[in-house]
Amino acid sequence: EICGNAVLYFNAFDIDEMIIRVMQSFDKSIVAGLKVQMKERIEHISNKQFGSLENIIELILYGD
Repeated sequence: EICGNAVLYFNAFDIDEMIIRVMQSFDKSIVAGLKVQMKERIEHISNKQFGSLENIIELILYGD
């Protein structure tokens, strides 16, 4: 899961839940918390991608 806890998920078949999430998106404290989580997710995914890239380069250069 790329987004993890850094987004407001909702059931696409539940209009009331959609309304709640839209309203939450205007709440500055919720948005501030999501921004912190987004930053953490970006760092986590970037580190994971960099590690994978290093592994691929090693495989290409040195084999198994």
